[in-house]
Order: sequence, then C-alpha cells, then structure tokens
Amino acid sequence: MTAQPEHVPATMPQPERTAEALRKALIALDPSRLTDFDQSQREALDMAVTTGELWHVRSWLRHWAAIVEIERHPETSRAYHQAERIDTMSDDPDIRLRGVRVSGDMYRAAFATVGE
Repeated sequence: MTAQPEHVPATMPQPERTAEALRKALIALDPSRLTDFDQSQREALDMAVTTGELWHVRSWLRHWAAIVEIERHPETSRAYHQAERIDTMSDDPDIRLRGVRVSGDMYRAAFATVGE
C-alpha cells in the first residue's frame, strides 16, 4: 500500500501547516478527531511554554498535517483506518503486527510528504 494512491485525487488541496488551516481541514475530513486535535494542541502549547522550546508545536503541526494528508485521500484513509482497527481488534498477534506495520508505513509516508 502507498500513502497516496496515484489514481484517486485528493478530496481537497493540502492545507497550510497552521493550526487554523489544519483544524478546518479536519472538520471537513474527519470531525470525530477534533477532540484529539484540540487536546494535543493544548499539550503541545503547554510543553512549549514549560520548556521554552518551540519544537513541541512544530512537531504537533507536522503530526496533524500528516493525519490530514492521509484523510485527504479516500482510499488511503480507508486502508489506514482498517489497519488501525486490525491492530487493536484482532486476537492474532501476527495480524495485529501486520496492521501496526501497515498503518505505520502509511503514517510515515504521509509524514514525509508534508515535509519539514
């Protein structure tokens, strides 16, 4: 599986890597993840304030840009969520491991796509 199937266009353009743009994209693509988005944003900002280091916020933005990248591609999104379900629901450890590998590979590909 690849992170972005070549034959299926994205449902929307890649948003800017800002909290507002990513949140709007998530609302359109997968609103069920907004609670996680908001909570992780607060945690990243708290860590940045506590440590005085902005990499927490940059990392948070890149993570959510990768999630949005996955969600922008319907086939990729379906395959990613299926792999996540398998890695949490199967009783077979080999099947769970395969799900972890597939979802991890897809996430890493999306992460690389959104860049630094």
